[in-house]
Amino acid sequence: QNTLFGPKFTFNPSSGTVQPGESQVIDIRFSSDIIGIIKEGFSCEIKGAKDLVPLHFKGRVIGPTFHFDVDDLDFGHVPFNFVNQKMF
Repeated sequence: QNTLFGPKFTFNPSSGTVQPGESQVIDIRFSSDIIGIIKEGFSCEIKGAKDLVPLHFKGRVIGPTFHFDVDDLDFGHVPFNFVNQKMF
């Protein structure tokens, strides 16, 4: 997929054959180093079918978040010439 988030998706298997009456699990993984809104579309080709089968993903990648209890923060002894800051 030639979009910002498209290359962050992997499909395993990425191709194959499923006979009538059979099923196949497809492992879809998404791993991103980019923060933002995801709206990606992929198409699956089925031989003999007249149309492609659409597969859509929507979501949002957010950065990590941290929650601190200010009362529990204790920097202890800080050696000379090192930064020590506590502002909340």
